[in-house]
Amino acid sequence: MGLLKKLWSSLYPALLYGTVHAFLLLILMSVYFYSVTDGNYGDYLETLYVVTNAALKNTILFSGIAAVIYLPLMAGLYISDRLRWNFNDGIIVRKTTITDYIIIILLGIALAFTLNIAVSYFINEFDIKDKNFDELKDSIDNASLGLQLLVVAIIAPVVEEVIYRGLVYRRLRHYFGNISAIIASSILFGVLHGNLVQGIYASISGIVLAYIYYKKENIFLCIAYHMAANTSVVLLPQLVLMSGQELQTEDIGAASIGFVIYVLISVVMSIAGLVYLIRIKVDKDVVFGREMI
Repeated sequence: MGLLKKLWSSLYPALLYGTVHAFLLLILMSVYFYSVTDGNYGDYLETLYVVTNAALKNTILFSGIAAVIYLPLMAGLYISDRLRWNFNDGIIVRKTTITDYIIIILLGIALAFTLNIAVSYFINEFDIKDKNFDELKDSIDNASLGLQLLVVAIIAPVVEEVIYRGLVYRRLRHYFGNISAIIASSILFGVLHGNLVQGIYASISGIVLAYIYYKKENIFLCIAYHMAANTSVVLLPQLVLMSGQELQTEDIGAASIGFVIYVLISVVMSIAGLVYLIRIKVDKDVVFGREMI
């Protein structure tokens, strides 16, 4: 198989997902546009502006719909790969214990918070403006907490792990080796988020997720990490808002100290979780494909 064919075979699940998402958004915008105009296109530009804003405000809903539609196809490809390459995905090859799940979930929560603080500091320090991220953030903020948890914390982790780790990373590893697969799949994971802020965060998270998958060969462990991380990202602003409403002016100093302590705890937990992950031994004989460690 030639280089281009190997690349296409590895990357098309993620590229197709982005295409499906954009196509679905176009269809939904067209339907909404027609319902608003009722076939009367008198003030076309003004109506198009209203429809575009409505689409941006409902991005999270459209993303959830696209993911649900796309999941059966990706799950089918994943099962096909399992049969073709005869891998057991952690069920037999590498047993995943309850301890593994607990530590990886705690790592997801801690590292998500730590990375968010680090990326936010980087963006603010260099005064970087990211319009695409601001629009996405507005869409998330406009959605109900229930919809945020459903799409961001449940649906997205399942679909994205099947695509980026179960298909893209595993196929890249089969053709190009482990290190190349981790780097390439993580960069693609970041780029296809469509904005700088999420791109940085997702690329770093992608490296951790691919490494988890390499160490344990278990897609469910990656999903657990991803769900824990996204849940913390969704709930943290809510908790901060609730705490802020209860604070009096004289409590600000105590709250700042509490925040610093929480950051330090998150950093320590992140380091401890990563050390635990690194110390997991890999039996190279049962890892298919060419490995480059």
